[in-house]
Amino acid sequence: KTAASARDAIIQTGAQRLRPVFLTTITTVFGLVPMAYGVTIDFFSRSVSIGAPSTLWWQPLAMTIIFGLIFATVLTLIVTPSALMLRANRLEKKAQKKRRQHAPAPRPGDVQPAE
Repeated sequence: KTAASARDAIIQTGAQRLRPVFLTTITTVFGLVPMAYGVTIDFFSRSVSIGAPSTLWWQPLAMTIIFGLIFATVLTLIVTPSALMLRANRLEKKAQKKRRQHAPAPRPGDVQPAE
């Protein structure tokens, strides 16, 4: 299915990407939250501890991944489509300007169309 304009294509692809991007981001972020807060779950001894020495290495990594994913989600769903729309608008304005410059000059007595 093809879109009629750049705006329609951007809206269509944004709608198609919204659910998979959000689901991936949300599940990964929620999966990393315990690691980011320093919660250690030991399945062999069936214990949960907070602030174990091993978490000192994993907390910064988890926080980096969480904030990186959130930032990438904003870029993917908001900034990239906006930049594409700005480019499409700029190209359309240039094309309109070029059409006006190459249009034949009006002759005396011609009626100008209202804009």
